[in-house]
Amino acid sequence: MFLASPRAILRIKSICIRWTLIVAIVGGYTTYTAFLSFAPMISLQSPVFVVLTSQWLPYSNRYAVIVMGGDETGQMYTWYWQDSYGMYQHLIALGFTAANIHFLSYGSEAEAHPEAVDGVSTKANVQWAFDQVRMKSTLDDLVYVLWVDHGTNQLFNLHEGTTITHVEYANCIKNISARVIVGAYNPCYSGAVIDNISRLGVISATSVNAHQANAAGWAGWWRTALAGGTSGDPSDRNGDGRIDMAEAYEWVASKSQGYRPAAEHPLFDDNGDDVGSEYNTAGYNSNDPNKDGFRGRMYSLTGWRSIPVGDVTTSTTETTSSFSTSASTSFSLQPETLTATVLLSVVVIVILFVVVRLRARVPSHVISSPIKYCTNCGNKLLGDATFCHFCGSKQIEDQL
Repeated sequence: MFLASPRAILRIKSICIRWTLIVAIVGGYTTYTAFLSFAPMISLQSPVFVVLTSQWLPYSNRYAVIVMGGDETGQMYTWYWQDSYGMYQHLIALGFTAANIHFLSYGSEAEAHPEAVDGVSTKANVQWAFDQVRMKSTLDDLVYVLWVDHGTNQLFNLHEGTTITHVEYANCIKNISARVIVGAYNPCYSGAVIDNISRLGVISATSVNAHQANAAGWAGWWRTALAGGTSGDPSDRNGDGRIDMAEAYEWVASKSQGYRPAAEHPLFDDNGDDVGSEYNTAGYNSNDPNKDGFRGRMYSLTGWRSIPVGDVTTSTTETTSSFSTSASTSFSLQPETLTATVLLSVVVIVILFVVVRLRARVPSHVISSPIKYCTNCGNKLLGDATFCHFCGSKQIEDQL
């Protein structure tokens, strides 16, 4: 086994201590830099005020599925057609291509508009429509869904009494890649669908909660909200020329909640917690990144942005601000910085370990101070004397 001389061990120890200090300083600086990069992700114990700015950006492509259920008897058919076909026309006006809109309907109106309607609203055709979107959509795209018909807390109705369960519908959209999937659901008890489809990157607006039938004209209000509202009541509340999903929901919600003879309770979910929240309740706050409504302000039918524009957010917890099915974020961990910090920490630990082991190998009297002996008579020298006090010989070499 190799044994270094005490002098060599001391020299190695000195070098190790110097490099340990250097590496510790560099590692500490890198860790500090990484901490500053990660700070937006860290939970803080006191309120944080952050000025948020961002630009609207276009989607790569936009896809839509419009489902009109029911049958051709009574006034419902006319209302359903007006809402669903009116939405189709609005999407075309916003620049959606007809090939990317899958419109499922039935009856005389559908037959009169073959350029718009792709087929009858059966379960098989609904599944086909979402398969078409799944095969084409990418992580840079928008997928928009409008569903008009009756329903229960377990399913949505389709044409002539056929149905699709919420679980089956969730399976239709779960494998779709998109920056965001926006769904607007008119059926009764539609709030019940949220816990089946909720996840980051999915925004859901429902006409009512899971325990209420829908009597108000929610689908028509929703279409009006996306088109800008009315001259006396615009839905573009911040005046930036875009109707984001939170603005559309809030515009409609105020009308649903004021509906008479009985107020209705529309829900909104955009934070992936499986729970929809109602406007003007504790769970909804479009200025709080921890509540429903905040991420809805990042998406419109014409573009997206990483964070809401020009707003000050107050929250006890700062979170990432851009969410989608691709998990894109405005603040993200940098793997390179994290790897460098970990490696430097490992090096520091190894060097400290070596120093401790070397120190254990050196006798304590050697580490504390070297002892000098006269090169002529062999007697111990006093302190750092250059001459022996016993024989007077001049010292030319230290003896350890």
